[in-house]
Amino acid sequence: MKRVKTGITGLDELIEGGFPEKRSMLVSGACGTGKTIFSMQYIYNGAMKYNEPGIYVTLDERPELIREDVTRFGWDLRK
Repeated sequence: MKRVKTGITGLDELIEGGFPEKRSMLVSGACGTGKTIFSMQYIYNGAMKYNEPGIYVTLDERPELIREDVTRFGWDLRK
């Protein structure tokens, strides 16, 4: 099965080289466990390192707050 790298140090090795290609991923967990940051890092790395498209869907986070959070990590999502 072909895999898509996450670009996250150590994670690709743990999950056999990345996530299965052409699959939807659901990230779930309790409040404050890092779901948003994990998802943004995965999408950012996919776009910047591997030229992969990505989409992030949330029903309870405002876009301006997400932009503030990712800016702290130096990720420019407008690129």
